[in-house]
Amino acid sequence: MALLVLGIVGLLVGIWFGLPGRYEQTPDDIERLMERGGGTRRRRAKREISPLAWLQRKLSASGPPKPTRRRGFKLEAPEERKPR
Repeated sequence: MALLVLGIVGLLVGIWFGLPGRYEQTPDDIERLMERGGGTRRRRAKREISPLAWLQRKLSASGPPKPTRRRGFKLEAPEERKPR
């Protein structure tokens, strides 16, 4: 019995929280906000590169080429197949 009551209460609470919110802005509020103009964009923080990070990036870019492993299928005609 208690489980049934808890289930019903849970369902009602879920429905209540699922309802759309009330829109409480008046047209005058909207007009006042539009007259003030849009919000200013925040400036992004400038990323600074440390000398060590720059050196590591340069070394990894100029290092030996890494072997690439191909993924997926390779399509070939029956004539092109090599006998095993």
